[in-house]
Amino acid sequence: WSTLSYERLNQSATTATAHRLSLVGAHFVQLGDIRTGGRFAMESYYTDRNEPGIINNFARALQVYGDHKQSERKFHDLVSMRPGYVLGWYNLGIARYNLKDSDGMAAAFDVALDLGSPRHRVARMAWYTALLYVQEKQLARAYPLLVSVQSQLNGELKQSATELLAIVERELAQQ
Repeated sequence: WSTLSYERLNQSATTATAHRLSLVGAHFVQLGDIRTGGRFAMESYYTDRNEPGIINNFARALQVYGDHKQSERKFHDLVSMRPGYVLGWYNLGIARYNLKDSDGMAAAFDVALDLGSPRHRVARMAWYTALLYVQEKQLARAYPLLVSVQSQLNGELKQSATELLAIVERELAQQ
Protein backbone atom coordinates (compact mmCIF):
# COMPACT_ATOMS: atom_id res chain seq x y z
CA TRP A 1 0.00 0.00 0.00
CA SER A 2 2.77 2.47 0.85
CA THR A 3 4.46 1.91 -2.54
CA LEU A 4 1.16 2.47 -4.34
CA SER A 5 0.50 5.63 -2.32
CA TYR A 6 3.97 6.97 -3.00
CA GLU A 7 3.61 6.40 -6.74
CA ARG A 8 0.21 8.09 -6.81
CA LEU A 9 1.45 11.02 -4.75
CA ASN A 10 4.53 11.37 -6.94
CA GLN A 11 2.37 11.24 -10.09
CA SER A 12 0.03 13.89 -8.68
CA ALA A 13 2.96 16.17 -7.87
CA THR A 14 4.35 15.72 -11.37
CA THR A 15 1.00 16.53 -12.97
CA ALA A 16 0.57 19.57 -10.71
CA THR A 17 4.04 20.82 -11.67
CA ALA A 18 3.28 20.33 -15.35
CA HIS A 19 0.02 22.28 -15.00
CA ARG A 20 1.83 25.13 -13.25
CA LEU A 21 4.48 25.27 -15.98
CA SER A 22 1.74 25.29 -18.61
CA LEU A 23 -0.11 28.08 -16.78
CA VAL A 24 3.05 30.19 -16.51
CA GLY A 25 3.62 29.64 -20.24
CA ALA A 26 0.08 30.76 -21.01
CA HIS A 27 0.62 33.94 -18.96
CA PHE A 28 3.80 34.75 -20.90
CA VAL A 29 1.89 34.30 -24.15
CA GLN A 30 -0.86 36.64 -22.85
CA LEU A 31 1.84 39.20 -22.04
CA GLY A 32 3.15 38.95 -25.58
CA ASP A 33 6.33 36.97 -24.82
CA ILE A 34 5.45 34.03 -27.04
CA ARG A 35 8.93 32.49 -27.09
CA THR A 36 9.20 32.30 -23.29
CA GLY A 37 5.64 31.01 -23.10
CA GLY A 38 6.55 28.35 -25.65
CA ARG A 39 9.55 27.24 -23.59
CA PHE A 40 7.34 26.82 -20.51
CA ALA A 41 4.76 24.87 -22.56
CA MET A 42 7.50 22.55 -23.82
CA GLU A 43 8.88 22.03 -20.32
CA SER A 44 5.35 21.30 -19.13
CA TYR A 45 4.92 18.66 -21.83
CA TYR A 46 8.22 16.97 -20.97
CA THR A 47 7.04 16.82 -17.35
CA ASP A 48 3.64 15.22 -18.13
CA ARG A 49 2.71 14.00 -21.63
CA ASN A 50 -0.78 12.72 -20.81
CA GLU A 51 -2.87 15.79 -20.04
CA PRO A 52 -4.90 17.19 -22.99
CA GLY A 53 -4.37 20.85 -22.05
CA ILE A 54 -0.64 20.33 -21.71
CA ILE A 55 -0.42 18.50 -25.05
CA ASN A 56 -2.46 21.29 -26.65
CA ASN A 57 -0.14 24.01 -25.30
CA PHE A 58 2.94 22.02 -26.36
CA ALA A 59 1.60 21.62 -29.91
CA ARG A 60 0.86 25.36 -30.04
CA ALA A 61 4.43 26.05 -28.89
CA LEU A 62 5.68 23.89 -31.76
CA GLN A 63 3.67 26.15 -34.10
CA VAL A 64 5.31 29.24 -32.59
CA TYR A 65 8.71 27.70 -33.29
CA GLY A 66 7.66 26.91 -36.87
CA ASP A 67 7.52 23.11 -36.57
CA HIS A 68 4.10 22.81 -38.21
CA LYS A 69 4.41 19.15 -39.17
CA GLN A 70 5.22 18.04 -35.61
CA SER A 71 2.52 20.37 -34.27
CA GLU A 72 -0.05 18.75 -36.57
CA ARG A 73 1.05 15.29 -35.35
CA LYS A 74 0.65 16.29 -31.70
CA PHE A 75 -2.82 17.75 -32.30
CA HIS A 76 -3.76 14.59 -34.20
CA ASP A 77 -2.50 12.48 -31.26
CA LEU A 78 -4.49 14.69 -28.90
CA VAL A 79 -7.82 14.32 -30.73
CA SER A 80 -7.18 10.59 -31.14
CA MET A 81 -6.74 10.36 -27.37
CA ARG A 82 -9.69 12.70 -26.64
CA PRO A 83 -12.11 12.76 -29.62
CA GLY A 84 -14.47 15.16 -27.84
CA TYR A 85 -11.81 17.81 -27.15
CA VAL A 86 -13.14 20.74 -29.20
CA LEU A 87 -10.07 22.95 -28.76
CA GLY A 88 -7.86 20.13 -30.04
CA TRP A 89 -9.91 19.84 -33.25
CA TYR A 90 -9.86 23.62 -33.73
CA ASN A 91 -6.09 23.76 -33.29
CA LEU A 92 -5.64 20.72 -35.54
CA GLY A 93 -7.46 22.70 -38.24
CA ILE A 94 -5.09 25.65 -37.75
CA ALA A 95 -2.09 23.31 -37.87
CA ARG A 96 -3.35 21.93 -41.16
CA TYR A 97 -3.91 25.48 -42.42
CA ASN A 98 -0.23 26.15 -41.71
CA LEU A 99 0.62 23.06 -43.77
CA LYS A 100 -1.63 24.29 -46.63
CA ASP A 101 -3.82 21.19 -46.23
CA SER A 102 -7.23 22.68 -47.03
CA ASP A 103 -9.08 19.34 -46.98
CA GLY A 104 -7.54 18.36 -43.64
CA MET A 105 -8.25 21.80 -42.23
CA ALA A 106 -11.89 21.63 -43.32
CA ALA A 107 -12.29 18.12 -41.85
CA ALA A 108 -10.89 19.20 -38.47
CA PHE A 109 -13.00 22.38 -38.42
CA ASP A 110 -16.11 20.34 -39.28
CA VAL A 111 -15.56 18.13 -36.24
CA ALA A 112 -14.96 21.21 -34.05
CA LEU A 113 -18.23 22.70 -35.31
CA ASP A 114 -20.11 19.43 -34.75
CA LEU A 115 -18.79 19.30 -31.18
CA GLY A 116 -20.09 22.82 -30.49
CA SER A 117 -17.13 25.12 -30.89
CA PRO A 118 -17.65 28.56 -29.26
CA ARG A 119 -18.81 31.40 -31.50
CA HIS A 120 -15.50 33.29 -31.51
CA ARG A 121 -13.72 30.15 -32.75
CA VAL A 122 -16.34 29.63 -35.44
CA ALA A 123 -15.49 33.10 -36.77
CA ARG A 124 -11.79 32.28 -36.75
CA MET A 125 -12.42 29.00 -38.56
CA ALA A 126 -14.22 30.94 -41.27
CA TRP A 127 -11.31 33.41 -41.38
CA TYR A 128 -8.71 30.66 -41.88
CA THR A 129 -10.89 29.01 -44.52
CA ALA A 130 -11.26 32.33 -46.37
CA LEU A 131 -7.49 32.86 -46.21
CA LEU A 132 -6.86 29.48 -47.79
CA TYR A 133 -9.41 30.20 -50.51
CA VAL A 134 -7.65 33.48 -51.30
CA GLN A 135 -4.27 31.74 -51.41
CA GLU A 136 -5.75 29.16 -53.78
CA LYS A 137 -7.23 31.96 -55.95
CA GLN A 138 -10.78 30.83 -55.16
CA LEU A 139 -11.98 34.39 -54.58
CA ALA A 140 -15.66 33.68 -55.21
CA ARG A 141 -15.58 31.16 -52.34
CA ALA A 142 -13.57 33.46 -50.07
CA TYR A 143 -15.81 36.51 -50.54
CA PRO A 144 -18.95 35.36 -48.65
CA LEU A 145 -16.85 34.05 -45.77
CA LEU A 146 -15.01 37.35 -45.47
CA VAL A 147 -18.29 39.29 -45.53
CA SER A 148 -19.86 37.09 -42.85
CA VAL A 149 -16.83 36.95 -40.58
CA GLN A 150 -15.82 40.60 -40.72
CA SER A 151 -18.27 41.75 -38.05
CA GLN A 152 -17.39 38.87 -35.72
CA LEU A 153 -13.63 39.46 -35.50
CA ASN A 154 -11.81 41.94 -33.27
CA GLY A 155 -8.70 44.08 -33.38
CA GLU A 156 -5.99 43.35 -35.91
CA LEU A 157 -7.85 40.34 -37.26
CA LYS A 158 -10.88 42.50 -38.04
CA GLN A 159 -8.66 45.06 -39.75
CA SER A 160 -6.96 42.31 -41.78
CA ALA A 161 -10.35 40.90 -42.80
CA THR A 162 -11.53 44.35 -43.91
CA GLU A 163 -8.39 44.92 -45.97
CA LEU A 164 -8.53 41.46 -47.53
CA LEU A 165 -12.22 41.88 -48.33
CA ALA A 166 -11.44 45.12 -50.22
CA ILE A 167 -8.72 43.33 -52.23
CA VAL A 168 -11.03 40.42 -53.03
CA GLU A 169 -13.82 42.80 -54.09
CA ARG A 170 -11.42 44.62 -56.45
CA GLU A 171 -10.17 41.35 -57.93
CA LEU A 172 -13.69 40.01 -58.41
CA ALA A 173 -14.79 43.26 -60.08
CA GLN A 174 -11.94 42.93 -62.58
CA GLN A 175 -12.89 39.38 -63.56
